[in-house]
Amino acid sequence: MVIIEGEDNIITQANQSAINLYQYSELEIIGKSLDAFSNSEKTWIKNTPHQFHVACVHETKNGKSLHVEIFGKRL
Repeated sequence: MVIIEGEDNIITQANQSAINLYQYSELEIIGKSLDAFSNSEKTWIKNTPHQFHVACVHETKNGKSLHVEIFGKRL
C-alpha cells in the first residue's frame, strides 16, 4: 500500500510490502510519482470524484514488469 498526494500522484508513504514489491528503499520510493513506475498506458476501470480503479504495467527497480490494478479513494 502507498499513500499518494496531489495531481502528480507523489508517494508520501509506502508500507514494507510495497517497498519489497518494487525493490526500492523507503528513501528511494518516497517523493517519487506513482506514474514513474508505469511502462504502459493506464486502463481506467472506474474514475469518479471519490474513487478510482486502474490497470497498468509497472516496472520494479531491476526492470521486472508487474501487472497491477490500483484501487484508491480520494480524500
